[in-house]
Amino acid sequence: MDLNSALERDFAEARTRPEAALHKALLAGPLRTYAGLLSRWAAKTSLVSRRDQDQLATRHLIPALRAYPILAAIPRRHIVDVGTGAGLPGIPLSLALPDSLFSLLDSRRRRVSFLRQVVRSLAIPNVEVVHARIEDWTPRTPVDCIISRAVLLSPEIVEAVRRVLAPYGMLLCYESARHGPAGGPGWLWTSQQVEGGAQITVRMRSVGCTSHRRGESLCKT
Repeated sequence: MDLNSALERDFAEARTRPEAALHKALLAGPLRTYAGLLSRWAAKTSLVSRRDQDQLATRHLIPALRAYPILAAIPRRHIVDVGTGAGLPGIPLSLALPDSLFSLLDSRRRRVSFLRQVVRSLAIPNVEVVHARIEDWTPRTPVDCIISRAVLLSPEIVEAVRRVLAPYGMLLCYESARHGPAGGPGWLWTSQQVEGGAQITVRMRSVGCTSHRRGESLCKT
């Protein structure tokens, strides 16, 4: 799918990023198609901000893929993207982890329609799109990992997450406008930790960061 010149330059910049080293084939193939669909649909439904539409690779796709090293190292048979919106981070990660089943949850009908079009266009076999809120959804079996990029972790959301996670399943939250800088660090915690469930056990950092704080184990991404 043809991209406009600004988006082409953005993809060229993305391919030079250290964290893109494992994903250059995706950036040259299916993620380009995804970006083209996202750019086209953004004109009729709110998927990404207008200022980001020419920087989809560097502002959205590469940050989404920063979770790959952690997900590749933990049990991940079934991963759920809560409040996936435009399919971020679920679509890029599903392409990078084809041996995991991804359930992309969103409560907005237009976004669900867009995601189903993406799944059809890219022929992604390991993705199911679910029109639901996590509070109202019950998986067939408990899930291994839940990811979220833009959902505020209210007590209701945290309780819903605990309900659907398998024992010692993990929640990975990207920082977003509601948690901090977009594409920044995230947190992981297990579903059977201290009462309340929000104990931080692993914090994702940008490439090269190795600082530690009490109670945290840091992972390079």
